Amino acid sequence: MAKKIQQINIDLKRINEGARNFSLLSQTGARDAPALSPPSGGGLMKNKETNFVTVDTSFVGKDDDVSAIITQLIATSNNETIFVLPIVGMGGIGKTTLARKVFNDPRIEKHFESRIWVCVSEDFNVNRLFGLILESLQLKGLDVESREAKVKQLKQLLNGKKYLLVLDDVWNKESTPWN
Repeated sequence: MAKKIQQINIDLKRINEGARNFSLLSQTGARDAPALSPPSGGGLMKNKETNFVTVDTSFVGKDDDVSAIITQLIATSNNETIFVLPIVGMGGIGKTTLARKVFNDPRIEKHFESRIWVCVSEDFNVNRLFGLILESLQLKGLDVESREAKVKQLKQLLNGKKYLLVLDDVWNKESTPWN
C-alpha cells in the first residue's frame, strides 16, 4: 500500500510540474491579488467588492465557456438593446473567475465602450449600487444623493453606448428591490 501511495505522489508531482510548464498553474500559487488601477474601459478598484482585474491563473478547462460567452455577448449586443446573460451555480464553482476572464478579455475591452463591475452581495442597497456604478465609470465627487438623480446621470452617461455591466455576487433573485 505504501508503494502505491508513493507512486501516486510521484505521478501527482509530475502532473503538477507539467501543468506549470504549460502555464496552467501559477508558479507562485498566488490567487487574486488585489489590483490598484482599473483597466481601460472603467471600473472601480478601491476595495474587494469591485476587484475584477486579476484573474486566477490556475483557472483551467473553461476556455470554451469563456469563448462561448464572449461570442454571445458580442453577437447579441449588436442586435439587442438590453441583454442579460446570467452565470449561476453553487458558491465556489468559479462563476466570478469565469466572469472576470470574460470581462478582461481584449475582445470585450474592444467591443464595449464602458465596462462596469459591481459586487452586489447578500445585503444590498440599490441606491448604493447606482452610486458604485457611477464611481466605476470614474465619476467621483458627484453630489448625487437620490436614486432618481443617479439613474438620470447613468442614462445620460450610457445612452447610445455599448456597455457591459457585471453584477457579481447577486444573492436575491427577486425583482422587487430593483423596482
